This record gives sequence, C-alpha cells and structure tokens, in this order.
Amino acid sequence: MKMKISIIVALIATLALGSCNFFQQKENQKNSNKKEVIKIGAILPLTGTNMDVYGEKVKKGMLLAQNEIDNNTNDSIIILFQDTHGIPKDGITVTTYLKLRGINILVGPVSSSVAEAILPYINKEKIFTISPAASSPRLSGRSIYFVRNWPSDIAEATAIANYMIDSSRVNNLGIIYVNNDYGIGLNNEIQKVFKAKGGNILISEKYDLKATDFKNIINKLKRFKDLQAIYVGGYKEIGMIIKQIKEANINVKIFACSNFNDPETQSLASVAAKGVVYALPEFYNNSNFFNNFVLNFKNKYGYTPSLFEANGYDAVKIIYQSYKKTVNHTPQEIAKYVKMNKFSNLAVGTLKFDASGDVSMPIIFKKVK
Repeated sequence: MKMKISIIVALIATLALGSCNFFQQKENQKNSNKKEVIKIGAILPLTGTNMDVYGEKVKKGMLLAQNEIDNNTNDSIIILFQDTHGIPKDGITVTTYLKLRGINILVGPVSSSVAEAILPYINKEKIFTISPAASSPRLSGRSIYFVRNWPSDIAEATAIANYMIDSSRVNNLGIIYVNNDYGIGLNNEIQKVFKAKGGNILISEKYDLKATDFKNIINKLKRFKDLQAIYVGGYKEIGMIIKQIKEANINVKIFACSNFNDPETQSLASVAAKGVVYALPEFYNNSNFFNNFVLNFKNKYGYTPSLFEANGYDAVKIIYQSYKKTVNHTPQEIAKYVKMNKFSNLAVGTLKFDASGDVSMPIIFKKVK
C-alpha cells in the first residue's frame, strides 16, 4: 500500500513538473513574440495658425510610418500628438507634458521659433528630437539631442538668391518675410548672398504671423520705381500677400519660399500664382521604396505627398531604425547613432546627418503655370 501511495505521489509530482515546464515554455514563447512598444511624442502645429496645414501634413506621414511598422514588424509604435499652435510657449508646455509622461523621443516642431524655444529644455532633460521642418540656420549644432531632416534655410536662400541674379537678371529686389526665426533666417541669408553678388535690396519688410492685411507693406513697395522683383517668405499667408501685390498692379517678378509649393497656399494667391518661381528641396527619386511610399500614401489619403509628409514618415522610420540598433535605447544613444550612420529605405531615399544635426538636399526651382 505504501508503495502504491509512493508511486501515485511520484506520478503526480512528475505530471506537475511537466505541467510547469509546459506553461514555462508557453510563457517564454509568449515573451519572445511580445511586441516591443516604442513611444514617440509629436509636437506639431495642428490648429490656430497659418502653420497648421504643415503640421497636419507631417502628422499624416507619421501615421503612415506607424501603420507600416505595426503591421510589418514585431514591434509597436505609439505616438502621442500634442498641438503647439506654432507658438513657442505652447511648444515648451507640450514638451514638458510629454516628458512628465515618460516620453524621451520627439518628432517636431515644424516652426523654427518653437524649436528655438524648446532647445534649453530638451538639453536639460535629455530628449532626442528630430524636426521635420524647422530650418533656421540658428538651430545648427545647438544641441546634441536635436537633428532635423529638412535642410537649413542657407541652402534654399542661397539657391534662390543666385537664381534671381543669374537666371532672372534681377538687380533690385524687395523682400517681405514673416517675423519669426524662419522668416528672419530667409531674409538674412538672401540679403547676404544677393548683396555679395552686386544686387541691391531696396526694401525689406516683416509682418506678424497672423496678419491678413498687407496694404501698408504694399504701399511702401509702390514707392520704389526701380523695383524688379519681390521675394516673399512665410507660410500659407504668402498666397494672400502675392494676391494683394497683383491687385495693387505692382508689375514685378515674384519669387517665394518653398512653402508656396502647397496647393492651398497657391489657391490663396488665385490667378496671381501664375508665374511665381519658388525654390524647394528635391526629394523625388525613382527608387522602388519611394514609389511604394507615394502609392501607399495616395491610397490612404488621396493625394500626392510633399516633403512635409515625407519628412514626417522618415522621422518615425529614423527613430525606429535607431532604436532597434541601440542597446539601452536612451536619448543619448539614439542621438549618437543618428549622427554616425546613414539611413536608407526612406521616402527621400538615403539620408546622412552631419555633426551639427543637419542634412543636405539638392534645391530645385518650380514655376507656377
């Protein structure tokens, strides 16, 4: 009888041990299949200013990248979107909000002024930040944690200034620009290059971000009879400026910043958009990856993406690739990896950041027909 009991106890123990091993194997298998969750904060202008159109474009690109990673890898991307309204103090507020919730990786901002405002905070709190559009030259090399996949205004301003003098034979130029870091950067760089090549800046006028009536500036333009061309640098309001210039019968050549590539901005200019020449970074390429990006984006959103959407998409992909290549996934590791490696399979093709956190792209010119 005692032997029977011993056999039964031994059998139960064996079954229990086998059961434990079975469930442990299942648990290990579950853990091996478990998705790694990567949290990203997004600080973009989504409402309230003339920049919201660009924030929405970046957001759509980010969401497309998030969807692809979630569906095609064993990992998961969570994006927490916050609205900066394009206002520096709001940028600081939402960056702080995300940090308090454990977010150490950011995409944004779009505005150079907001980027300038958050730099001290991301330096102090060690937050890796990749901006898809902030282009002020003042941002170069300001933080080991800050990079941008839109080229500095120096490239665009230099290209358009050379084009105006060499190709359009403009000697006397007027400049109208938005009064923030973006507009100031464009104005300063264009003036520097234009004057160096022997050109004359007859007038340079700034305006507030939310302005809609530009009659005072336009009346000043009328005083310069030798004016040959006007350069306009800002956001979607530049469409209104160009329209009001034409309505005032100021018959000069019109040049604009890369934001004039936006269809909504051109529609604000109405018939005055015809003939406007603008410079912008070239990102179209013939790679299969680029073609698939455009196809997938059009299928999801119904229109052809611009560099804003492409940069939003690429920012998420760059973060993901860097996160997977680092050991502890700290902002310091990610920032170091980003600046030391070349990234491929992006919407823009291949991208390499320099030590200052900047990228280079060829600049092309477009003329509205």
